[in-house]
Amino acid sequence: MVQLNSAVAFALLGSASVASAQSLLSALTSYSQTSVFQSLLQTVGGNLSAILPAEPLGYTLFVPSDAAFTQYSRDKGISLTQIPPASLLNLLQYHAGVGKLTSKEFASTAGLTVPTLLKDEAFNNRSAGAELQQAYGNNANGQVLFISASPLGRAKFLIRQASPLQLRSGLGRITTMDAVDGVWDGGRFQVVDR
Repeated sequence: MVQLNSAVAFALLGSASVASAQSLLSALTSYSQTSVFQSLLQTVGGNLSAILPAEPLGYTLFVPSDAAFTQYSRDKGISLTQIPPASLLNLLQYHAGVGKLTSKEFASTAGLTVPTLLKDEAFNNRSAGAELQQAYGNNANGQVLFISASPLGRAKFLIRQASPLQLRSGLGRITTMDAVDGVWDGGRFQVVDR
């Protein structure tokens, strides 16, 4: 089980909460591949809505799978319990995209660019173009993710209405995303493998 120190929990829960229809923790219980992230949420009271500013467009949270946490530990040589609180908050911000996005939006052959809540200048050296500004308003300036259907994903999408998609980070790293179209009180969630 991942544990955060009390300073992280306080920082994460220090913002005002959004009214709750179904918490993220409750919504994730149907997705066994997200048990590590669920444990992380439990250490901060189970309410990720508390760290997200109110946003009329809602959010899409890119929830790391258990395999993603294992890969992170392997790549970085540390576990999440060793990550400093500020860095952990940056990771969470980078996993929160603006808008309630579903597999329908990801099916575009042109792909979709999504700004995240990661706006710290150390991680984001870009400003939003007119198109992103028009689509996402004041939240267009965060570091972006680019999501597109892979050729294999499109074939699966036609057969079973769910598709692994490619998600490219600001540094060009490719991640696979399962478009589960999960619903929580802050918007939607999808599952990523990195």
